Amino acid sequence: MTEKKLFWSGNFNWRYGDKGIVIGGKEYGIRELFPELYFLASEGCTLEKIKASFPDIDAEKTEKAVRFLLDMWVLADRVQSPDKLFERQYSFYPRRGEYPDDILLHSELIEELRKKALDRQSASGSGELIRLESSVRVKPERRSIRNFAADKQVTVKQFSKLLDTMRQERSGDEITYAYPSAGGLYPIDIYIYVKSGRVEGIEGGIYEYLPAEHSLRPVSGEQIPAGAHYYNNKAIFSSSAFSMYFFYDTDASMPKYHGLGYYYAVIDSGIMLGKLSDSAHQTGLGSCIIGVLNYSKAEKYFGCGENKIYLHCMEFGIPSEQ
Repeated sequence: MTEKKLFWSGNFNWRYGDKGIVIGGKEYGIRELFPELYFLASEGCTLEKIKASFPDIDAEKTEKAVRFLLDMWVLADRVQSPDKLFERQYSFYPRRGEYPDDILLHSELIEELRKKALDRQSASGSGELIRLESSVRVKPERRSIRNFAADKQVTVKQFSKLLDTMRQERSGDEITYAYPSAGGLYPIDIYIYVKSGRVEGIEGGIYEYLPAEHSLRPVSGEQIPAGAHYYNNKAIFSSSAFSMYFFYDTDASMPKYHGLGYYYAVIDSGIMLGKLSDSAHQTGLGSCIIGVLNYSKAEKYFGCGENKIYLHCMEFGIPSEQ
């Protein structure tokens, strides 16, 4: 930690309180460190430099305050997860007060929002509509499955065929995948949690998928707790045969694209989710993309370094109606 540069995360509003500094609505009794600490961390500095900048304050007290701010994600010493990175953007949304902050608990409001989203039209256009020709569209058969048959086992053929969508192919110096990626870097790593007895020939546990080898590498025999999921997603997770977790490896693209590498990685992962959704249906599997996960409750089971950022997960299994 002493060699890392520390920065403000940018997730919070700031102001002076009655006795301390109010950050994100909470008051911290560390006023004596400000405003100097604010300017130091705005440019990035090490813990040792911070302690040296306050010779009149006990070094242990300063370090304790800095570590506390790191634990609260007021300070950051690594690339931030998507929830921390993007949540701040909601502060700039001009209509944020029209719906409650706990909207996820109100199904009727979510349905109302969904209808508005699907019926929306841009106000920027004008003039008479130009009608386009329509053709007979084949009704899509793929759909999200939220209830899997817990008593049915996924065959190794189904499992292998699904992951074949993510496989890397090599022909001499040419390396190709079945889907595109910014700069041909493919920075998304896949980890798979297999439930015990749910996938033919594969023991329960956590595995890393290696696209170059089209193989699984065992990571841990631990079980991902259902408590890592929120609300109705717990039931989906409990009935699925296996879960797939997607991580952005910052070392794969940030050296080339800097911060935009993160943005491109999110696009890449979306393409992967679409490919896997179609592949799952074609192999007789059901799938469901999970957008919200309390990753902190599952982080220790993956053994990923801090340069791998969790993005989202996907559940798979035999649909309950089959």
